[in-house]
Amino acid sequence: METKKCPECGGKLVEDVKEDIEFLQGGNMMIDVNMILTCNRRCGYWEELEQSEITGE
Repeated sequence: METKKCPECGGKLVEDVKEDIEFLQGGNMMIDVNMILTCNRRCGYWEELEQSEITGE
């Protein structure tokens, strides 16, 4: 994958994961995990990766 720059601050975008946890009735929960690019300068910018962009695919 080519190195991408953050459009907000110019930092390097690095691969990370985003987890969404939803608590359901009856004590169950559903966890949704997505690969994202996030800014290494921690400015708050992130973007979700498409399946074809994920390393190793």
